[in-house]
Amino acid sequence: MSELLELARSAQTLRLDLERTTRERDRLAKSLTEWKQRAQTAQRRLSSIQKVLAPVT
Repeated sequence: MSELLELARSAQTLRLDLERTTRERDRLAKSLTEWKQRAQTAQRRLSSIQKVLAPVT
């Protein structure tokens, strides 16, 4: 009986760890998407600046 209770506790701990890890993964995926969009915007702006400055150099 004690082994069964220990297995149940272990299963509960693993489930909680999985839920926590899944939430963290989702948060990081969202952050990655946001940073990727910011980088793409910065890249477009830099390209525009370079085009404007090209005749000057």
